[in-house]
Amino acid sequence: MARKRDRRPPDITHDPPVALAGELVTLLDDQDDPRSHRLALWKLLTNGPAYADVSDVKQLSDAEVQNIAHALRDYLRSAVRSDFRNQAWLDFTGVRVKTERSLDDAALSSMEGPILGRASANLWLLMHLVGFRAFWECAAPDCSRIFVKRYRREFCSQRCEKRTYKRRTRQDARAQQPQKSIRTGRK
Repeated sequence: MARKRDRRPPDITHDPPVALAGELVTLLDDQDDPRSHRLALWKLLTNGPAYADVSDVKQLSDAEVQNIAHALRDYLRSAVRSDFRNQAWLDFTGVRVKTERSLDDAALSSMEGPILGRASANLWLLMHLVGFRAFWECAAPDCSRIFVKRYRREFCSQRCEKRTYKRRTRQDARAQQPQKSIRTGRK
């Protein structure tokens, strides 16, 4: 009989779509870093489920790249916060997807159209491929980061997890301490 430690689930960090989704969420979450946003856009278009040309990404200004990244991040946040029950809209306007068979009978897809549409469609396809339920918001009350959930994670990082648990233990310790009298200083 196999022992419990021998029956571990496979490490999904080596699953390319999950790893890509985790990396994209992290890169998109950098608030005002156009370099991270450009890298996220480039990775999404080249490594996403459907290949999209990235030659025009280099010509975009930092402001345009940030606008696209903010639109993608806002969609992600609205979809995760609504728990995928309510509507969250993403615009694919003007995107054409071409699918063709390769020599080894695999289906290859590529996209044409405006950058925001190609990025939006690729993000949606990636979320569908990874699973919508894999995207979570951090459970820390003072953090609003989105992350790709692996196993039983509740927090985006160990830092948030430790901060939250430390705060809880301090509150519990304060609640268990007897209150001192203000006037006498006695218990």
